[in-house]
Amino acid sequence: MKLSSFNSFDGTNLKYYSWLTENPVGTVVVFHGMAEYGARYKSFANFLNKNGYDVYLMDFRGHGNNIGQMQGYFADKNGWDIVVNDMKSFVDYVFDHASSKKVILFGHSMGSLLLRSYLIKICDSRISKFVISGTPATPSKGIFTVAMVLSGIVVALGGKRKPSKLMDKMAFGQYAKSIKNPNTTFDWLSHDRNAVMKYIADPLCGFICTGGFFKDLLYGMKYCNLSSNLVQTDSKIKLLILSGDEDPVGDFGKAPQMLSQELSSVLEKGNVSIKIYRGYRHEILNEVD
Repeated sequence: MKLSSFNSFDGTNLKYYSWLTENPVGTVVVFHGMAEYGARYKSFANFLNKNGYDVYLMDFRGHGNNIGQMQGYFADKNGWDIVVNDMKSFVDYVFDHASSKKVILFGHSMGSLLLRSYLIKICDSRISKFVISGTPATPSKGIFTVAMVLSGIVVALGGKRKPSKLMDKMAFGQYAKSIKNPNTTFDWLSHDRNAVMKYIADPLCGFICTGGFFKDLLYGMKYCNLSSNLVQTDSKIKLLILSGDEDPVGDFGKAPQMLSQELSSVLEKGNVSIKIYRGYRHEILNEVD
């Protein structure tokens, strides 16, 4: 694993990881989830290396090595769009430096929402294959409206940069409650107790994000789920959707199945595949088997 940096579209210097192999058959670019960072994907990257793929992984703004001035914070304005543009800059950088130009993009959890936004906003004809893992369910219209109003109040009262325990509880509280007899509040991540304990012990994981971040996240959820936006996805791409049937983030497999149905009407026939892993929770890459 090598830690390097690149300059994004607005001149911001961002850190990224790379795991490279000899004579790669392809390149996988991974986008991580909320309140985590790229180094957690080391075992997945090593697995891909063994199968002939180079791997590149950027830490998002406010995460990992790119915390900057505030952990769990994207930007003062248009944070979601800025991060999607970061992704475009990073993919451009990878194409300039990778040995294999056969690139696959992989996004997990929040990274899957950002990748879905990328598919809508950035018509990148260089890439034909995409993978999304653990994509979140969209709250009902009523709950979503309440969340948007609350996020506005949180920002108005505490500012965009203040960590929001209220929004964090709304986002993660129900996930913890979905697990019977949990040992920790993060058991919804995986059945692997060791992986969960490492997550809890890591100061770069599970932190409380800012009010501004949650407002950006809600904007992103709405953006990538609007039917008027979904139809802008390139019909020729191939998309693989992965999730666990015990993942509360994806409403126990219902959300990815619904997304699969929606995108099947947008993409060419046979271009959407879905795999729901029985007995898996949110982080399918960190499950016991």
